[in-house]
Formats: sequence, C-alpha cells, structure tokens
Amino acid sequence: MYDNFDNSSYNYAAIDEKGKIIGSIRIILDNSYGLPIYKYHRMNNFQNGRFFAEINRLVVDPTYKNSYLGPLLMKAGHTCATQHGATCIAIGSRPDIQSLYLKMGFEKVSDKSFSSDVPKIYWIAMILDCIAAQKDWPTTRPRLYRFFTTPDNRIEHQE
Repeated sequence: MYDNFDNSSYNYAAIDEKGKIIGSIRIILDNSYGLPIYKYHRMNNFQNGRFFAEINRLVVDPTYKNSYLGPLLMKAGHTCATQHGATCIAIGSRPDIQSLYLKMGFEKVSDKSFSSDVPKIYWIAMILDCIAAQKDWPTTRPRLYRFFTTPDNRIEHQE
C-alpha cells in the first residue's frame, strides 16, 4: 500500500534462506506531510528542536514471533533513523504490546487514542529520545546501548 509518506521513508525486509519475506519495517523521516502518528497523537510537547522519525509497519511472520527478528528489525530502524539525523523516534503501539517497546527503551507519552485509519484499534504513542539514550544508556542500560550501537552484518543499509 503506497501513501504520501513513502517518498520520505526507508523500508527493510527480512528474508529467509528460501527468499521468503518474513518481516518488514518502515522508517519515516519527518517531512512536509508530517508523520502518520501526528494524525492521532499530538507530539507538540516533545518536538522542541527535535527531528522525529517514525517506525511503523513493523510486521513479523507469526512463525518467527518469539525469535530475534522483531528486535533486529527495530535495530535496523533505529540505525536508519539516527543515520538520517533523527533525535527522537516515535512509534504507535497497541496497548497489548507496549511492554515490548518499553523493554527497547521507548517511553509512553500518551494514553490510548482511536485511529480512524484502523477501525476499532487504539494506539499509544511512544518515543525513544536518541540523544538521552546515547548519553545515559552506556551506564544505565549497557546491554540495550550495545544492542543498538554495535554494527550487525545481517542488516544492509541503503546509501
């Protein structure tokens, strides 16, 4: 599905040994259209001089649900966003999976909000402050810091 955000986004796909796509993620850099998350959450309190990116369309084949694939795609998204100057990364989370993003360093910044794009689904806005993470995590969350900052040869980034 193509939308206005595709022109300012990067997409990653995880492919198994048979060539089947088993996961994907999209990273959108803030642009003249804004970000999809702005449709259902006001981020005004967090934007002061920050450059946002949004991670969305994170999908993992159910067969790989409990594997390392989801975090690896998040790492690809984080690396892409920060390489393009993002100082904050936003993500819209369903309430039932917000604990996954909390473990990855995101903070909840709003309560549930209804999205008219996806009927009957409520979203929670979460952000990762990349500047604070770079500064604080080496001592407060060293494993998470190493995870996000150590290069991984399984991830190929576009130039």
